[in-house]
Amino acid sequence: MKYSLIIFLILLSFLVNAQENITDTIATADTAIAENVLNAFNKKYPKGDLNEWKMDGDNYIITFYSDNKWYDVSFSNKGKWLNTYIIIDYERLPDAVVKSFEKTKFNDLEIKKVVVMDNPDEKLYKIYVVDYDDNETELIYTEEGKLL
Repeated sequence: MKYSLIIFLILLSFLVNAQENITDTIATADTAIAENVLNAFNKKYPKGDLNEWKMDGDNYIITFYSDNKWYDVSFSNKGKWLNTYIIIDYERLPDAVVKSFEKTKFNDLEIKKVVVMDNPDEKLYKIYVVDYDDNETELIYTEEGKLL
């Protein structure tokens, strides 16, 4: 009986500690997005749905689905747009990128994902392919089809 009481008290202390950690996590998750970031997001993506966002250092990353595409948009904490990653279908790639990719040794591998990386300076295209041993290779192209 004495050991049962000790075990019960130890378990009770773990449960109390776990409850405090859960409460701390919920309080952190309920923080509001900065108004200047929200305004910048709504201006750049008026159809975007602000359901999911997170902090990455001082930057905000907002993830949403619109027009049959997934978006990851980054803003500084001052509301400056930094970049957007958009998952697209291979068929939506520019012709120059497709022609360049088809000339590579990777063109017969499985295409796992295609991403548009849009930022203030340039737009790049990533094609992720997987070989027969399940090794992933990332190919990055300019809009003109130049492999980087």
